[in-house]
Amino acid sequence: IGRFDTSRESLVFKVVEGLATQYSNTTEFPSLIREVFALAVSYSHFVQRDEMGDGKTPALEKLISDLTGLRIMEPKRFITPREVKARYPLTEKAGRTTLDARNVIHNILEGDDKRLLLIAGPCSIDDPKAAIEYAGKLKELADDVKDDIYIVMRTYFEKPRTQLGWKGFLLDPDRDGSYDIEKGHLEARKLLREINEMGMPCGTEFLGLLTPQYVDDLISWFAIGARTVESQPHREMASGLSMPGGFKNSTYGDEQVAIDAIIASRGEHYFVGGDIDRNYAIMPTTGNPDTHIILRGGNGTPNYGSEAVQ
Repeated sequence: IGRFDTSRESLVFKVVEGLATQYSNTTEFPSLIREVFALAVSYSHFVQRDEMGDGKTPALEKLISDLTGLRIMEPKRFITPREVKARYPLTEKAGRTTLDARNVIHNILEGDDKRLLLIAGPCSIDDPKAAIEYAGKLKELADDVKDDIYIVMRTYFEKPRTQLGWKGFLLDPDRDGSYDIEKGHLEARKLLREINEMGMPCGTEFLGLLTPQYVDDLISWFAIGARTVESQPHREMASGLSMPGGFKNSTYGDEQVAIDAIIASRGEHYFVGGDIDRNYAIMPTTGNPDTHIILRGGNGTPNYGSEAVQ
C-alpha cells in the first residue's frame, strides 16, 4: 500500500482498510488484496477522489467551470432522428417518389436522360400551407413539361447568413426568435412527406451537419451552398449522402472551389458523425459520384450565361 497514495480520502485506502478489518484473520486476505489492487488499477488508476467519488476536487471543479461552456446557455435535450422519423414515418408513396427521382437525376447527370433538370421553388420555406399550395401548382406544371424538363421542388429549410438574420424554418419556424428547433424539424419532415406524397420530389440545401439524418429519405437532390462549399465537413458529409447533389461556386464567383468540392466528395472519407439515435459514430463513406457544379454568380455578376460558361 505504501507504494501508492494512502490518504484516508484514497479509494484504495478505504477499500483495503475495510477488507483488512473483515478478513485480516483469514487465509484469503493476501489474494483479496491482490484483487483489490488489480481492480483499482483498472478502474481508478489511484486517482485522488473527493467524497462524491467522481475524482473532482472543489479546486478542479472551479477550474473546469472557468475553462468550458463560458458562452453556452443552458443546454436542452434535442429530439433524435429516430424519434422524428417515428412521428412522421416514411410512406410507400413518398419513398417511391424520392427513389424514382434520384434515379432520374442520376440518369440526367450521366447523359442517359436528355431532359433538363430544373430545381424550382421559393428561396426558403417559411409557410407550410403556402408551400403545399405551391407544390400543387408546380406538380401540374411538371406533368405538362415532363417530356422535356424534369422538375424538383426547392424546399430549403436552412438559410446560411453572411452575418446575422433569420436562419430558416428548421431553427426558427415561427420567425419570432423563439427558436423552437424541435418543432422546426418535426414540421419540416411532415411537409416533405406531404409534398412527396403528391408525387413532387424535393431538393434542399444541407447546412447543418446533422440535418440529413432527419429528412434524408425524403430528399431527392441536395445543394451545398456558397458559404460552406470550402468546408471539409460538408464535403465529407456529401460523400456519404444517398442522393445526387450540387456544389455552388463561392460568393465571390470562384468556380474552382466548387470543382474541388466535387472531387473531394467523390472520394472515400472517415469522419465522426451522429447515427440515427444521435450517438457519436465513425462514419466511413464510399464517395458520391452524382455531384455537379451550381453556377450561382458572384461579385454582383452572373456566371451561368453561355459566354461565362464557355
